[in-house]
Amino acid sequence: MTTFCLSAARKVLGMSSDVPKDPAEPAAESSSLLLQRLLGISFLHPLVTRLARTVATDDCVRIEHNHVHNVATKHESQAVRVMPLDDAHHASIVVPVLLDGRLSLVGRYRYATGRWSIELPRADFESDDRGWKHPAETLLRQSSGLVATKMSLLGAIQTDSAISGISTIVVLAEGCQSAQQPAASPRDLIAGSVAMEPAELDRLVRRGEVTCGATLAALYLYAAYLGR
Repeated sequence: MTTFCLSAARKVLGMSSDVPKDPAEPAAESSSLLLQRLLGISFLHPLVTRLARTVATDDCVRIEHNHVHNVATKHESQAVRVMPLDDAHHASIVVPVLLDGRLSLVGRYRYATGRWSIELPRADFESDDRGWKHPAETLLRQSSGLVATKMSLLGAIQTDSAISGISTIVVLAEGCQSAQQPAASPRDLIAGSVAMEPAELDRLVRRGEVTCGATLAALYLYAAYLGR
């Protein structure tokens, strides 16, 4: 089974593997060249899975507790990773920009941390023939009751590559306005949405009050899109 990684995300979504370059900016060294300088002649895949064992699954993900072999050191060890349930599943996060330029975020309870979190709307989806746009529209409508006049892809991120092989597609939703009351399921535990000026959100981030990794990464991509 193929891992749904960043390169796979770009391929599935029809995205170029190269980030669009500003002609006025000096060319940046690619990540592959940076790694080559760091590693020199080294093993492309230093860890090999000897035995894969799934210990738990839900509707979207599976948790593996695997036996792995280090090709360089010959050391055998155990490793845990969280993977998509299959290649059809992916995660999406939406950056909703209202007509007045404010950003819309939601208050959501996270069981893993045992606390409420201010974050951008995000969810797991199963891919279908309708592509990335339909689940992003559904997510936006159900979490915030918003519809967008324009939706575009900002990229794909991995928020914790130390343990998770799941990529999250980042979608920019511009010209958002209210269309209906949010219809999120009670299991989503969303308290509601809040609209914030970018400067106000920046202050919350600097104070450490926005800690969702996916949200922070998506906001960074949005800032890069704006050229900030």
